[in-house]
Amino acid sequence: MDTQIFRSKYLTLKLDGQIMVMTYADDLTIDLEAAKIMVAERLSVFSDQSYPVLADARFIKFATREALDYFAGKDGVKGISVLAILIGNYLTVTLANIFIRLRKPAMRTKVFNTKDQAMKWLMEYSKMQLLSKPDG
Repeated sequence: MDTQIFRSKYLTLKLDGQIMVMTYADDLTIDLEAAKIMVAERLSVFSDQSYPVLADARFIKFATREALDYFAGKDGVKGISVLAILIGNYLTVTLANIFIRLRKPAMRTKVFNTKDQAMKWLMEYSKMQLLSKPDG
């Protein structure tokens, strides 16, 4: 069950079990300033915890190179243990995969074109993390 945690003009944050779902606003253009605001908003809600994250980017209109670099950098990935990016079409999936290979985000990242596939991958990752803990 989804629990809404936070909503702003840029994104909505929800918890689906132990997975944070970030849904970006429709027709959103993300520049560096907007990227910094969104990361600050996420960290203000989930300050001391790290979560597997589903970033629903299907309806983003455009993101600048500087914004993407910030999201992939050390400040942009704080509080994210693993990242699934939901993209709307196969061409964008291909471009996102190229970006991931070039920018090498600090956490495991994968691109999907269906929410079900993304959630399944994140849940499997979460289970592996729990099993690998000494008391798990």
